[in-house]
Amino acid sequence: MSTLLLGSDFARSLLGCTGVAVKISCRQERRSFLRASRRSLSSSPFHFSVVETPHYSSTIVFLHGLLGNGKNLRTFAREYCRQQQARGILVDLPGHGSSKHCLAATTSIPNCLSGLHRTLQAAGIDDDVSWSLVGHSMGGRIALQYAYHAGSFPQPQRLVLLDTVPGGLNASVMHVMAVAEQFLSAVSQTSTTRKELVHQLTQEHGIDLATAQWLGGSYDTQTREFSFSLKGAKNLVQCFFERNNPTGSFVETIENVLRHNAKIERIDIVRGGKNPSWNSVQDQVLQLEALERVPPSQSQLRVHLLPKAGHWVHMDDLPGLIQALCS
Repeated sequence: MSTLLLGSDFARSLLGCTGVAVKISCRQERRSFLRASRRSLSSSPFHFSVVETPHYSSTIVFLHGLLGNGKNLRTFAREYCRQQQARGILVDLPGHGSSKHCLAATTSIPNCLSGLHRTLQAAGIDDDVSWSLVGHSMGGRIALQYAYHAGSFPQPQRLVLLDTVPGGLNASVMHVMAVAEQFLSAVSQTSTTRKELVHQLTQEHGIDLATAQWLGGSYDTQTREFSFSLKGAKNLVQCFFERNNPTGSFVETIENVLRHNAKIERIDIVRGGKNPSWNSVQDQVLQLEALERVPPSQSQLRVHLLPKAGHWVHMDDLPGLIQALCS
């Protein structure tokens, strides 16, 4: 993610990062209009979950943000796939969730994109499949780079970037990552309960209660590890944030995709109106809005503003988000 706002919405979006998927019987599958099932195919380097709609005609791939996993987008994915009569693929990005130990894919943009490509192949996506690629925050950065490298991978018809803010990583996220790293180092030889962890984070490190509770919920007291890899997360930050972006600025990359990716028919950029991080990149916002009005972008690019939503647009204003994407 490019921005994480500390507070209750930060924690809400990441709750549910842990848990075991339940296998659904064939009978239950037939009865269920919409179902999710965990996939861990040997040919797939990243784990993914599937949200299916009967008689679907297209597929939508969802990429979560930094320190999360595919489950963070599950509610949005179910509703959007229902509206679009599509199958959904919720990917756990490398270093996160059930792909936590896929660290080789976090070390470079090519490695990450290659791993994503092989994951999509395992999910049945190829040049003959109609599909869309949706990324939230840092997931949007990865999705944009995938579209930029059009000559290397099968491409979607549509690209959706959910509150993917240009520029560097938000300082609050850096603080959370630094504190999590300090905590792991401190407890490597001792046992700490989740309650004790929450107390330490709030009292000693000044992290708000909601975020501390989320970190506590992501912490396994048996393994003394979080449900994400800090090493993997830091690697991805090094790869996908602006100062290390080999394809130019955010707007330049968007413009390049519009001009040179013949497969993509539409790009949607969704901004959370209550996310203050957009205030520091107003120059790029104006550039995007100008690009939206210039042919042929006029028919391909849509920039949406959700005034009621913060960074977590899919949670803060789900009806508004669905309406914008279906317009």
